[in-house]
Amino acid sequence: MRIHVWVADQHDRESQRSLINTMLSDPRLHGAGISLQPTPQASDTMGPGFEVIQLVVDSGFQIATLALAFVTWRRDCDRAAELVVRLDDTTRTLSGQELLDVPAAVRALSGQPDPSRSCCVLVGVSRYPHLGDLPAVEQNCVDLAGALVDPGIWGVPWENCRMVLNPQTPRDLLTPVGEAATAAEDTLLVYFSGHGMCDADGRELHLCLSGATQPAAEAAATVPWRDLRTILRAGRAKHRVVILDCCYSGLAIGERDPSAGLLEAARADGIYTLTAASKHSPALAPRSARHTAFTGEIISALREPRTRAEFTTLDDLYRTVRDALIPHQPEPQREGPPHVGALPYFRVPRSADPVEAAAAPGREDLPMPKRRRLFLWAAPPALTAVAATVVAVALWPSGPQGPCSADTRLVGFSDDLDKVQYGGTTVGGLSALTMTAPSEAVSLTDNSPPRLYHLTLGGDPRHVGVKGMTTLVRSDGSHFQDREFDGEGLVLQPHHVLISSETEPSIVRFDRRSGRQNGALDVPPLYRVKSGGGEGPAENFESLTATSNGRLLYAGLEEPLWRDGKVRGQPLLRILRYSGMADQGYTPDGQYGYKADTGLNLVDMVALEDDVLLTLERGYMDGVGNAIRVYRTTLGKRWGIGWDNSLRNVEEQDFAAKTLLVDLAACPAGGARAREAQPNPLLQNVEGMALGPVTSADRRMLYLISDDNLSHLQTTRVYRLDIPLSGTPEKAP
Repeated sequence: MRIHVWVADQHDRESQRSLINTMLSDPRLHGAGISLQPTPQASDTMGPGFEVIQLVVDSGFQIATLALAFVTWRRDCDRAAELVVRLDDTTRTLSGQELLDVPAAVRALSGQPDPSRSCCVLVGVSRYPHLGDLPAVEQNCVDLAGALVDPGIWGVPWENCRMVLNPQTPRDLLTPVGEAATAAEDTLLVYFSGHGMCDADGRELHLCLSGATQPAAEAAATVPWRDLRTILRAGRAKHRVVILDCCYSGLAIGERDPSAGLLEAARADGIYTLTAASKHSPALAPRSARHTAFTGEIISALREPRTRAEFTTLDDLYRTVRDALIPHQPEPQREGPPHVGALPYFRVPRSADPVEAAAAPGREDLPMPKRRRLFLWAAPPALTAVAATVVAVALWPSGPQGPCSADTRLVGFSDDLDKVQYGGTTVGGLSALTMTAPSEAVSLTDNSPPRLYHLTLGGDPRHVGVKGMTTLVRSDGSHFQDREFDGEGLVLQPHHVLISSETEPSIVRFDRRSGRQNGALDVPPLYRVKSGGGEGPAENFESLTATSNGRLLYAGLEEPLWRDGKVRGQPLLRILRYSGMADQGYTPDGQYGYKADTGLNLVDMVALEDDVLLTLERGYMDGVGNAIRVYRTTLGKRWGIGWDNSLRNVEEQDFAAKTLLVDLAACPAGGARAREAQPNPLLQNVEGMALGPVTSADRRMLYLISDDNLSHLQTTRVYRLDIPLSGTPEKAP
């Protein structure tokens, strides 16, 4: 391939010379065969001596490499010059704005559809009481979304994506699509995975919602394809793409008749459609597989394409998936405008990617946008008995947002719970948080009587609310007296609730339905000694968490035991481990050493793996305010229960190893207000956190909640952050 490049302004010889020098000296282009050629019409068009840069490259050359060279030149050039680039028979002009950003330059050179002006809606229905569940569907949505937002593949901004899980009514499905159709300017991509059925005449496709039956007895339990198509056609997007992974999905593109009339009618729709099967065939969802057959091949084709080409078109994607499935599966179908099928939508991931290299550490001098990922929600496995609810996780911009660090982002916060009244109580003193469903959580109060508030979180991080309340009582049904029970840590099990109390300290078990106490875990005598060696009950068990399989339970101390104390202001804390089974019982079997930061204490934990936790540290100083930090922590040496030596005698390498994920003070204030002194008005007395499941590569969404101590100077605030968690498991605890 021959590439010709020159500065658009024929009189700007200084920029032209600078461009020539940059490209000749760029080591990435040394193998490109660069030469200078005078324009054939130099005297008439460009003036004497104005030269065109010619590159002769092989098929393995990446446009992204050329784009990176252009952006490097533009960074060093004082002028906002435009470039003209001719690739074979196609000539494109790159504006000064497009030359400031490598992905934008790649799009301008290649003709790739603009992900920043595109929207995606991914609909997955996995729960079917009457038709049979499809457990792989939710993972379809998660992994496909992760590929679409990956800047190394397409790079749709995460805020331009939306996932709808288990919609109950047609409106639940169609409304998000309509909103995306209004917002998208370049491409609107809609994906559906679930059961599909045809009408009585076998001519029309119906997308099945959770309540669908066979035959379809309730019209409200399905969405006719024609209704979805009407919304798609009414949108303003330049390109519309639909991917249907369901039985009989071929009905969406009509008869496979070669007559010109039908083909022209389909193309006039302007919708490029990929389907998992023909109009007569089922789509396959192997129960033991991570994905359904069709979507699994799509994800594989995007993540691990078998091609030397730099881009994958929709037609390429179709052919790759079809060839992989034809030997044993239903044959996928496609229809749509040929020019849409030929667009270079998806970049082919490579081990040495110029775009990724530009964003890597050490290249901060280039004006590259930070990577963002999509986060979606699914219920923890131990809580799947919760009734299915529609989940439309809105990821359009909402609320105060911004980076807290190079790889952590504040999505938003809400003060809706602050001093709100519910069931004759004032909501406050919230000291723990755990997810119960994709958009619901439970929070524990640390005041008397202890209560569990059932919260709705929704898709908008600015709005949360209370939907229910459970009061915790003694085994005889009587209420705990003031200071008799001080709940701080919370673990939900299928039939029970475990709560760590600072009083005694203790870990008490309650019936999840009635709220009655029905047991307690054994606490070793070592942990019953009051902090500092004073008399009276210890007040120490501030945090409690369990692994996702329920086999390990961790209880963390807020303050050091008297025998441990502090070293250079750092509290030397213990984390007590229990082993057992959820709803059966636990036995203490080990302990670990943990060093909190100077002036901070350990107030909550979330188990990621058997020996990896998220740890939340909090501190407060009069006249200054709070410090709130979250760490990814790998536990160190484990000692037996009988080990009672002082942690002051322990080697540094035997303590837990911490990596800072987010310092809340570094996040943007975003309009937050504080009634008392704070280093950042966003900060409050955060004591609880809850983590969603892995949703895209190595990232998760993190919720934090603050304890207002029922004080008029403090605020109950819920935070939502987007954090990296490399190497964590697929399911949240």
